[in-house]
Amino acid sequence: MKKLLSLIAALLLIVCAFTIAARADFGDFGGDADFGDFGGGDYDGGYDYGGDYSSGSSSFIFLGGGTGSTVITIIIVVIVIALLIIKNKNGAGGGRGGNVRGVNIGNRETAQSALRPMGAYRELDPDFNEADLREKISNLFVQMQNCWTARDIEPLRPYFTDALFTQFERQAAQKKADGLTNRIERVSVQMVEFRGFRQDGVNDHLIVKLQARMIDYTVKDDTGKVVSGSPDREKFMTYEWDLSRTTGIKTGGGLKKDELGRTVCPSCGAPLDINASARCEYCGSVINASAHDWAICNITAISQQTM
Repeated sequence: MKKLLSLIAALLLIVCAFTIAARADFGDFGGDADFGDFGGGDYDGGYDYGGDYSSGSSSFIFLGGGTGSTVITIIIVVIVIALLIIKNKNGAGGGRGGNVRGVNIGNRETAQSALRPMGAYRELDPDFNEADLREKISNLFVQMQNCWTARDIEPLRPYFTDALFTQFERQAAQKKADGLTNRIERVSVQMVEFRGFRQDGVNDHLIVKLQARMIDYTVKDDTGKVVSGSPDREKFMTYEWDLSRTTGIKTGGGLKKDELGRTVCPSCGAPLDINASARCEYCGSVINASAHDWAICNITAISQQTM
């Protein structure tokens, strides 16, 4: 029995090691194992949350030789339970800015039937401009990857709800504590598509599908050794972003502008460059766009393909 418990403990350590080392890209959505269907969101087969922490199913191959089926079943059940516990812990949290659902990987896209068409949203907000917001989202995605590599996501604070930003901030801090740097290079946004919108009684939600490609790998700070990913292979990622803002706010009615058209701090009126900093350099106020404009309240990785 002690040998069995030791084996289970060793397996759990291996699983935890994969959990730490195999995550990559902003928010730890990418990994060493591909998932989903890059061609579209209505794929079949689903995805096992735990499977992306290893490079395929090879970690279970050695269980077949000379081990009873009961023991194998017990070990697999224990590992699944441990992964569910890890997932639940990662999903815990909350705050005034929105809900944290953990790292969402391989989920299906939001059903189109749950969304209203964008044409109906333009009736609610006649000045809403898809092209302008699409460009902002593309630029923000690139900025997110650069900040993730730098392990400093403070400049991104205005663009997330409080709870989601806190989650990503913890993840970035953990990488620094572990002596790991996730290098994300040659980032290119391939598509930004507005799939529709919904309202929850408090906020408007825009559901956005984003496809991007990048070089994505993680190295140890002290040795420079690559511990996951590859500097020679591209990842093609599909994400779903949920952008929210308070119902009733319309385009142009967000953060205040001065007579020169510059965005100004809502606390002291000083000019702001929220692309450079999320904090007013004059009064120290943290500027959060969720109270004034669109902010990301949830990100889901729909698929990953490595080539």
